[in-house]
Amino acid sequence: MNDNYTIESMNWRYACKKFDGRNIPNENLNTILEAARLAPSSLGLELSNVISISSPEIKNLLIPHSFNNADRINTSSHLLVLCRNRSIGSKELEDYKNMVISARPDTSKEDIDTILNFVNSYINSRDEDSISCWLSNQVYIILGVILSTCATIKIDSCPMEGIDTEAYDKILGLENTSFTSVVAIAIGYRSKDDSNQYLAKARKSLKEYIVHK
Repeated sequence: MNDNYTIESMNWRYACKKFDGRNIPNENLNTILEAARLAPSSLGLELSNVISISSPEIKNLLIPHSFNNADRINTSSHLLVLCRNRSIGSKELEDYKNMVISARPDTSKEDIDTILNFVNSYINSRDEDSISCWLSNQVYIILGVILSTCATIKIDSCPMEGIDTEAYDKILGLENTSFTSVVAIAIGYRSKDDSNQYLAKARKSLKEYIVHK
């Protein structure tokens, strides 16, 4: 993959408003989901997850709570719902500790303690609203990674903030869990009837957009 391919892919992608109903091959879906799993996360805590929905029945339940996104959801191959932890406490920190130990078994207890002390210090220096905003922001990093990955493997996508997250949580069984939904992405293959694909991409020039210091 070269630089030109990256830019070509970003020019190729757009917010697909209608898909053609074809299913994405498992190989491509797994690439997208693995990229999401490997996305950067603040302090490496990974306080998020992704729900992958292919069931027409569940999609239909979500549509009334998705505002003007019915066409995207109905015709998509999959609907990905990106979720975040509702809060961060001792359980999440213990999970993080175990994850680090599992991935880096040679890490000393002193180094583990140093990491956890730093994480605790960061969390304790912020109020509840700040933590909630921070947790939601992590999901948007994943969103960007998924959209970029889709573009590079020529899978169409449409990010959707227009969802009723409380209703999504209820339908997806998240109400009594540590997770809550934030944003959704419909993925699949563009329909030839989607007129948006024929529109020129409207963006600022690079000179206007980038500030060099």
